[in-house]
Amino acid sequence: MTLKTLLVGVVGFVFLLGGTALADPTYSIYSSPTLADGGMLRYGLNDFGSYVGWTYSGGTYFGFLNTPDGKFIPVDPPAATDTHATGVNNTNVVVGYFSDASGTHGFMDAGGVYTTLNAPGAVKTYAYGINGTGRVVGYYVDASGVTHGFTEYAGVFTTIDVPGAVATYGLSINQEGDVVGSYFDGSEVHGFIYHNGTFEYVDYPNADVTWLTGINQDGSLIGFSRSCDTCASDPFVKLAGEPFSQPFYAGGPGFYPTGVNDFGLDIGYASQQIPTTTAFEGSGGRLAAIPEPGTTVLVGAGALALLLAKRFRKKQ
Repeated sequence: MTLKTLLVGVVGFVFLLGGTALADPTYSIYSSPTLADGGMLRYGLNDFGSYVGWTYSGGTYFGFLNTPDGKFIPVDPPAATDTHATGVNNTNVVVGYFSDASGTHGFMDAGGVYTTLNAPGAVKTYAYGINGTGRVVGYYVDASGVTHGFTEYAGVFTTIDVPGAVATYGLSINQEGDVVGSYFDGSEVHGFIYHNGTFEYVDYPNADVTWLTGINQDGSLIGFSRSCDTCASDPFVKLAGEPFSQPFYAGGPGFYPTGVNDFGLDIGYASQQIPTTTAFEGSGGRLAAIPEPGTTVLVGAGALALLLAKRFRKKQ
């Protein structure tokens, strides 16, 4: 039994008629070598099955974009010594952060055309998500060592600071421009939703740490929590208007969901002592496994049909 980095994709289609779920999906766990062994870590995804993340080789991190047709596209800004690709929108515009001789910067990659993102007054900038309008979310560290969240659009940065927070981290943005992330108040870490200048606070029950990593167009949330400094992290999902739940595999603390799209497809990773191949199914959750490459196109087609149906209902 060896330490592995689990690259976990979780997809769930919830078919609602009159608010009744017609089927419970299943989910599976896939394992891969650790990054130190040249493995791959998946971090963000879009509605059509493209996902981004990074690999590790020879002491360097390399970003990538993987598309539903199986293309593996390197994502590495010029002169970068380390690159982490963290978010991708539906036109495959990728964001993330990289290091070079001058420091750490955010970036946007639109088909191989790179834009460096440096928040005003920042010594380090980290971009984490991008929506369909091209609005970017992330956080930066200023010269005093204080961490601030931000959004960026067309070169204009807007700082996001939770009132009274010691540090604010912007981690995800949906199509409506709602931002989620977490903040540190000096003793505990809490989640937040930022909408039109207003903050809503999110805390997992009895947790010292609530880390919100994703929000989709319906307002459903993903993230992880921890109840003590030495405890393992527990993943959670919070569907819009519903309580928290833990839909992932039983006995799996330490799993970190990091990306969510508008169809309930989630992606993340975990480090566990497990056999090299582990797969199982579960019920009672709303999330299921990311498909193998051969089935991704079919999933994308089904997801598109669901989106069109949802928009049609809204117009009625």
